[in-house]
Amino acid sequence: MKIFKFILIMIIGFILVYPVYVFHIAKYPVEKQISDTTYLASQFPFKPAGNTVIWMSKQPILRPYAQYALGLFMVFQRATGGNTTFFLGDVTNQGWKSYFPIIYAIKEPLALHIFTIIALLLLAACGTKEAWKKIFTSLSRFVKNNFTEIAMLIFLVIYWGASITSNLNIGIRHILPTFPFVYVLVSGQMKRLFEKIKHKKGLVIVSWCLIAGLIIWYAFASLSSFPYYLTYFNELIGGAKNGYIYVTDSNLDWGQDLKRLVKWVDEFTPPAGTAFAGNHIQKIKVDYFGGATVEYYLKNKYEPWHAENDPAKAKGSWLAISATFLQQNRAVPTKGFPFQTNRYIWLNAYTPVTVIGNSIFVYYIP
Repeated sequence: MKIFKFILIMIIGFILVYPVYVFHIAKYPVEKQISDTTYLASQFPFKPAGNTVIWMSKQPILRPYAQYALGLFMVFQRATGGNTTFFLGDVTNQGWKSYFPIIYAIKEPLALHIFTIIALLLLAACGTKEAWKKIFTSLSRFVKNNFTEIAMLIFLVIYWGASITSNLNIGIRHILPTFPFVYVLVSGQMKRLFEKIKHKKGLVIVSWCLIAGLIIWYAFASLSSFPYYLTYFNELIGGAKNGYIYVTDSNLDWGQDLKRLVKWVDEFTPPAGTAFAGNHIQKIKVDYFGGATVEYYLKNKYEPWHAENDPAKAKGSWLAISATFLQQNRAVPTKGFPFQTNRYIWLNAYTPVTVIGNSIFVYYIP
């Protein structure tokens, strides 16, 4: 019966996609949608899928689903194609199997990991010899009694499996859909714990104190990263200030600190005794990883800069570089990666004057 409820939920979800994408294409000319879809879908490696989406875009009633399917297949295509990424000192566009497990370990609060370990231990403790024997001899009953948990675990296994084997390694955001299921499964085990020990007052008090402590730690870890929430990393690597050593891109740097850079440039007072004492910043070269227009914010103080530029041209200049570009250009290319990755090695000889929001490194090159 629960399997039918699950199928019904899937159908309802699919139906709800329609009105959302009706709104999405409301002012999207039919000819333009067909043209865009034909161009993009024709590049799909699996031609039948691409042809189906193109056909759907030409059917008035199916246009919303065509737009939804196009986005879905584009995600699959990009996940297969990969993206140039920095990870643990290396650069590639082919991905690493260890990427998401390690990112999950260092980006999520340690309190959550401890909760997860406790939940797994509780689950293992329930797996006595007799209990496991019953599972295998009465599998249908076990599935029926634990369908919700099994469904969530299957989703986690499939999603994590697809993520680990994907070539698209650009951020923990790509496994965010699994987080609610982790929270629900962990919470369920905590609930079962209290159901089992409810008659043991001492254990209940100890358990409540442990859980309360972990929740406070979780909240403190999150709030203490204010206002740089995107750059949060846990205590395993020493916090956000060390995140760039391990990963960049949307785990740390998504162009979010441009306005903070502008504020710092405008307010910076060069301290005495430094190579730039008495000189306010009139110009600053910027290699920015983000979607904003740097010139709009920095006005006439902005000078474009790229990793390919001759380092000699940076002499006597201020230089601001986004962590993503900085790390991708002072790393070791993995086997088969054809592009140069050492263009910012020369900056290792300099110490940043400051790091804006953990994501933009500012140097003065005397």
